[in-house]
Amino acid sequence: TGAIVNRQPFGGWKKSAVGPTAKAGGPHYVQALRNWAPATDVEAAIKGASVWMHRAGLQCVDHSGLRVERNLHRYRYLSGGVEVRVGADVSPETLRYLLGLQELTGTPISLSSAAPVASPLRVVIESVDQFVERVRTERVRVLSGEAINAAALLERGCSVDRRPLAANGAVEVPRWLHEQSVSITNHRYGNVGSGPHPELR
Repeated sequence: TGAIVNRQPFGGWKKSAVGPTAKAGGPHYVQALRNWAPATDVEAAIKGASVWMHRAGLQCVDHSGLRVERNLHRYRYLSGGVEVRVGADVSPETLRYLLGLQELTGTPISLSSAAPVASPLRVVIESVDQFVERVRTERVRVLSGEAINAAALLERGCSVDRRPLAANGAVEVPRWLHEQSVSITNHRYGNVGSGPHPELR
């Protein structure tokens, strides 16, 4: 199907969300195309992310409210996790933000660096070339200024995101989740169904 805003935001199956990690026609598509100020106040950013998770989080929302069709929008954690490449000079604030995002979203986050990094997150010490060769996850975040062979990762099905961590936690947290839209026909032979939305797993 084509993209219909708030009804069928971009057709596809499983890995249909690529690029800015938001579905075309979905509620966060435009904000994903903007440039956002990088995080400086990490505590405020994590608080904003926490508020977003508690208000929206992983629940199903039907923005269209049609009787003949159910159009559910939700986020799920990335079971495969996110690989993050950081520089040797990565700040403690950045590491704290990443840890907070992992705790909030439930998405496993692993760090890759050319030098040891003091972090409770899993850290792999390796060169950029070794990182590109090793990574097999669906999503990669690059927070270092190193030159990286993004084409090799893209060919392997990895989405590469080089944006800095956003100061607005409500903008940042959906980047660490998997966005889904589910459309369900709620009529048959002219008979419109009724009752609560089916439970999705």
